[in-house]
Amino acid sequence: MEGGFEAYARNETKNVIMFDTTWGTNRYNMKLGFFTTVGLNGETLILAAVIMMHETRSSFQWAFERFKECFKIPPAVIITDGDPGIIVWHAVLNAWWRLAKQTDVSAKATFDDDFQKIVDVVAALKPKGTDTRATAKHAAAIKWLEWLRSVKHTWAACFTWAICTLGVHSTQRSESIHAAIKRLMLTNLLLTDLVKALDMYKMCHMVQGELRKEKQQLTLVYYSKDDMPA
Repeated sequence: MEGGFEAYARNETKNVIMFDTTWGTNRYNMKLGFFTTVGLNGETLILAAVIMMHETRSSFQWAFERFKECFKIPPAVIITDGDPGIIVWHAVLNAWWRLAKQTDVSAKATFDDDFQKIVDVVAALKPKGTDTRATAKHAAAIKWLEWLRSVKHTWAACFTWAICTLGVHSTQRSESIHAAIKRLMLTNLLLTDLVKALDMYKMCHMVQGELRKEKQQLTLVYYSKDDMPA
């Protein structure tokens, strides 16, 4: 996207990247994904967009490889959402979130035990009967939690507290961009029209940013006029 290279180069090797996909932006039911980051003024900036037919492991790998080809330098932090195909119950999710936000370094010592309690709760919810589909989903949830524990150093705050994330802990910024763009688009766009619409959105976003800066400067001048010499 226009301005993406400049925004990415500004932070050199300390970039924080968010990636999220959405549907309903074109007539081919292809998924639209955005690589976003945080700008100098705290705003969300779109670095690049990708259109994918499927949300599979190979598709995501392809998208990140293309991003690496374009931007060359890998980011310091990449934040994505979880696997959308696996359901984690609300109570379990809340327990996991409390554990994930624990910034006390001493929590490292008890982390595995605390996480095992979450696994045990999910394990106790194993469906009864012969519903193979429900049993498979439950097994997938357990497997996903075990994988999540194996990469705890990438998401648990007691392990990552020293890594700069620019205040980003989820893909909420990317999701907000998706919501804003979908309000301006039809669901039956051709891919060429989708690209044009994205360029138009980016241009409007840049103009809006310049107007915001000008407003801040004018406000500063207005309130400091009394301090100016006569």
